[in-house]
Amino acid sequence: MSTKYMTAAKAGPHESTMEVIRNSSVVARAPKPVTLHGLFEAQEGRTPSAVAVVCGDRQLTYRQLNERSRAVARAMTRAGVRQGSFVGLCVNRSLEMAVGLLGIVRAGGTYVPLDPLYPADRLAFMAADTEIQVLLTERDLVSQLARSPARVIRFDEVPEWEPNDLDERTDVEVGGEDLAYVIYTSGSTGRPKGVMIEHAAAVNTIDDMNRRFAVGPADRVLSVSSYGFDLTVYDLFGLWAVGGTVVIPEPAGARQPSHWAQLLRRHQVTIWNSVPAAMAMLVAELAVRPDGALDSLRVVLLSGDCLPTTLPDRVRAFNPGAQIINLYGATEASIWSVVHPVGRCDPQLSCVPLGTAMDNQSFHVLNESLEACGPGETGQLYLGGVGLARGYLRRAELTAERFITNPLGDQSGARLYATGDLGRMRDDGTVEFLGRIDGQVKIHGFRVETGEVEAALCRHPAIREAVVVAKEHLSHKQLVAHVVPSRQPAATVDELRDFLRQALPDYMVPTRFVMRDCLPLTDNNKVDRAALAAAAPQKQPSAEANCGCATNEVERRLARILADGFELESISPDDNFFDLGGDSLLAAGFLAQVDQEFGQALSLDVLLERPTIRLLAELLRSPPKAKQRPTVVTIQAGQSGPPLFCLPGIGGNVVEFRLLANRLGPVPPIYAVPSAGLDDHETPHQTIGEMAAHAVRQMRAIQPRGPYYLAGYSLGGVVAFEAAQQLLAEGDTTALLAVIDSRLWRPPIALSIRQKIWLHWRNLRRSTNHGRWQYLCARWRVLIERIRRKDLRRVEEDLVAGLDLSSSSRKVARVHWHAWRHYEPRVYDATITLFVAQQDPNLSNIEDVDDPTLGWSRWTTKGVKVYRTGGLHSEILRAKELEVLALELRGCASADGQGDAGRTNHDVYQHS
Repeated sequence: MSTKYMTAAKAGPHESTMEVIRNSSVVARAPKPVTLHGLFEAQEGRTPSAVAVVCGDRQLTYRQLNERSRAVARAMTRAGVRQGSFVGLCVNRSLEMAVGLLGIVRAGGTYVPLDPLYPADRLAFMAADTEIQVLLTERDLVSQLARSPARVIRFDEVPEWEPNDLDERTDVEVGGEDLAYVIYTSGSTGRPKGVMIEHAAAVNTIDDMNRRFAVGPADRVLSVSSYGFDLTVYDLFGLWAVGGTVVIPEPAGARQPSHWAQLLRRHQVTIWNSVPAAMAMLVAELAVRPDGALDSLRVVLLSGDCLPTTLPDRVRAFNPGAQIINLYGATEASIWSVVHPVGRCDPQLSCVPLGTAMDNQSFHVLNESLEACGPGETGQLYLGGVGLARGYLRRAELTAERFITNPLGDQSGARLYATGDLGRMRDDGTVEFLGRIDGQVKIHGFRVETGEVEAALCRHPAIREAVVVAKEHLSHKQLVAHVVPSRQPAATVDELRDFLRQALPDYMVPTRFVMRDCLPLTDNNKVDRAALAAAAPQKQPSAEANCGCATNEVERRLARILADGFELESISPDDNFFDLGGDSLLAAGFLAQVDQEFGQALSLDVLLERPTIRLLAELLRSPPKAKQRPTVVTIQAGQSGPPLFCLPGIGGNVVEFRLLANRLGPVPPIYAVPSAGLDDHETPHQTIGEMAAHAVRQMRAIQPRGPYYLAGYSLGGVVAFEAAQQLLAEGDTTALLAVIDSRLWRPPIALSIRQKIWLHWRNLRRSTNHGRWQYLCARWRVLIERIRRKDLRRVEEDLVAGLDLSSSSRKVARVHWHAWRHYEPRVYDATITLFVAQQDPNLSNIEDVDDPTLGWSRWTTKGVKVYRTGGLHSEILRAKELEVLALELRGCASADGQGDAGRTNHDVYQHS
């Protein structure tokens, strides 16, 4: 009897099955999940104890993730979420992000990622456009979408899942044809568009990738992309489908290559998945500080933008055995559609070629008549197959325009997606990418319609016309805005940037702005975009002017490198790198070129401390032993008023205060005092008193007499407290002592057994079930670290072990931690202003667990003014908390002590 195959009906809400009838017997194949959560559920049953996701010191096994996501699904169901309901997820990068995504789809919902880093206006548009029924978020992010009528569910309000809850149904009937998520991309009309992706489409991509690259339980991926970018769909659901582990960077280090390198080493990550720009940043960082971070990688997935032909070899220099894969696709085609293993790159090409279609997908180069192009002929790139999106949400006309009926009559499916990309077939069957046919560009892997940026610019009352073009800089693109003012004086660049940041994500804000009297026109009286793209954005006459103002050869060589990088005709030795539009990627590339030119490796924080050609040249010209960090860093020169002196946290890095200066505005002068000992020839100060005396000396060199204004972050808060005491003893005054999420550590270095038992019991009793698990995991890691160093009593290393620091900063941090724990404070006869990061529970201090002043009220006679900010300790000087922090500091430093701070809630505490 011949073999007969028969397809059976769908077996369940998450699975399809195939029955094979052979020799009159029926053999059932293993069910194949066709939903994202079905992939997870099938694997959870096989590896419940494996680690599914890690973020910082927290982790969840597959069983724990299953239970927590079921609890979220139950909460969604009780809130009315049904099959196809749109659910917004607004959460910081965390374990909750993973739990939320999984929980929403398990409840039958379609998740809409609402990254809290996006401007409030853009979040409000996405929430309104999808008409989200429920918003899943965190306590401190509720205000991000205050205008949305959706029902709000906070993670801290979701009851924990208990075994006896198994009889309560949480999953709903969901099939492969149901929507899994809606991700928004930039729109040419100024209106973002939502792409609707079905479960089966995304599952097809995941199945192909996992089979193709033998992804399995031993694999770990570092998820560096925003969850509003569809690369994260594979990071999470792709690894969960095979029992792998997802490593999520914490928000504070999410964009820092040094933090990525640390996580790659710590977790022995095997899969890297990002846009080329992110990998370029990482290898530039490693070129300065090679540390074996890439040794564990076996697969490097690069997509989302043109892959420069030079980048693969830069990666192979650190790991020759890694497979480097160039992937091509679109959000509209479920992440990726085309795959190309990268071998030797043709140096004649600017980008690595595109490869062949993935399973159940198709890839075509078609001319204007929608006919297949032959080798060497240029045409538009089209994608087809099961990965195609359902279309654009509530945009039927645009859907019909971009998703066309397949004209080829082949097996590519009923529709093709017009990508808007141009390419031509090469003789070897690969496709050479040739750019775009419209105004769309890729910035750090994100799709940007320049029309949306132009529309936002033209809403500014001082702008009459605006055109935005993309220019290449150090192998990646930046946006340049050419604007025609509607009045004089024209709006400043800072004003335009601040205006755009109210409506657009950071990656859509132009790096440079060029003021013009008029825009160039073509013969048809259309704006000549090609002329603008080719134009030099700086109005400096001499091509050699970049060297003309330099006073020595080192300055001239540095100026030439920087002018080439920014494509400027001239540059002044005193121009600030960041004011010119420099970002972290440009900085990494620039420093790599400096290393190649001068043979001296400099870290990124050196550029932050010496952001001009003149300052860098001074450093490069100095003898090796003289290459020490400045004793005082000018964060901003300021326009008027008394200076604000900032003291850094443990490790002594002052980089964070640049963000503070941006939020405070240009008026106050701001200085930072780095810690001693960050250079090899320098000895760190051993006590808080020595650190404070050093800070006082540096402050007096700039401002001989008080009153002084001090702000100290973390350890710096304790140093600022001691500095204020020393100034008071010398007959001087401190008008403002701002202590930023800092505390006086009072437990002894070595606790007795009785103290330890009481401490841990109290901390566990005050925690939730989930918090107890986190606490136990953290204490276990500390114990393992102490066993490793063969010292069970000393705790100096406990805090330092998890910090993302360079080797020099780590050396200093150990000394700082010891000094911090041994500091003996004195009562201070003035008010202390304290800023507290509310999301950080105080679980490690034996005292002050219920004290809102973190113990400071006992050490002042005038009370503590407490301002609570959202976020974590590590985030308090970053974007979201910075605005609140800047507002409060501005108010505290005003002449009447009210100012802007009078509008902000705070509490005053007096020790009794």
